Amino acid sequence: MQAYDRLLPGDPGTRFLKGIALEGMGRQQDAAREYAGFLQTGAQGEAASYAQGRLKAWGYVR
Repeated sequence: MQAYDRLLPGDPGTRFLKGIALEGMGRQQDAAREYAGFLQTGAQGEAASYAQGRLKAWGYVR
């Protein structure tokens, strides 16, 4: 996971990709943290919609 941060420092998309990877590993709380951080960057588009939808489905946001 840290490879994303080393290869693309400061890229908000890395938080989304980390969220996807963590979700795939069944680490919902960690994925939610990454998705929330991604959304806090002001992200928009399909990735942001997906992240927002997952946070809603998991009960982290309304």
